[in-house]
Amino acid sequence: MRRLAVIPAAVVLITGAFVSALAANPDIGGDPIYTEQDYFSYTAGESDWGLTVYSYVYDYTSLTLPDMGIELFEDEMLFVYLLDGDEATMDSVEYFSVYNPHDLPIDTVGYVDTIIPSGYDAGKYQNPTNYQYSGFTQTSSYNFTGGYMFDIQPDEWSLVFYIAVSDTWGPATGTVAAGGADEHDVPAPAPEPLCMVDFHHYARFAEHWLEADCNELNNWCGGADLDYSGDVNSLDLGLFVDEWLDYCPAPWPLK
Repeated sequence: MRRLAVIPAAVVLITGAFVSALAANPDIGGDPIYTEQDYFSYTAGESDWGLTVYSYVYDYTSLTLPDMGIELFEDEMLFVYLLDGDEATMDSVEYFSVYNPHDLPIDTVGYVDTIIPSGYDAGKYQNPTNYQYSGFTQTSSYNFTGGYMFDIQPDEWSLVFYIAVSDTWGPATGTVAAGGADEHDVPAPAPEPLCMVDFHHYARFAEHWLEADCNELNNWCGGADLDYSGDVNSLDLGLFVDEWLDYCPAPWPLK
């Protein structure tokens, strides 16, 4: 038991930091199954802009949805993005896009002007009236674009959304641009179940803690020998902790 004591200690510290980050999202209502925030920025020449994207994911298991007048069916998910200009920068943002790498059907793309997010200094609302998605029933991206029609100043914000025909989600590339582009992973629909490094993987790792003679015949000690050194030791623990509560890397032997 003493050999395993170091693992939960590291896990508790990381879990606390992760929960704190999620708790910072402004409240837009409803019962999201996941929230996240990403900061996009770009500086080059005279261009200097920044945008925080707060992401919210809902599905049919959500007890309530934001006040948008919509209903989700069992095979649908709602993705909402709160776009908040950075008042510390000078320029506006004119483009926001989320890529759909699996070309899943998108039911609706739109914006919301009936919700005032709470929990932060929202500034002024900007109506992103020029929004679009490429394709018809299946799309490669969903875009909120358009010069002066979608021109988020540093002190402005917008709320945009789409409904995807999907029963799970994962990370996909989001792009923001205004004279230059910056990309980050944001939640988007996915056809495969989401995999995150969590306590289920920790339990599998702990079963093989300090085992030796790891090789291909025993699947490198059940996948716990992450560096394929032949032993499950502190080096493997370090690799495991680096991935804690993040999306499973490919390949991830502890699935």
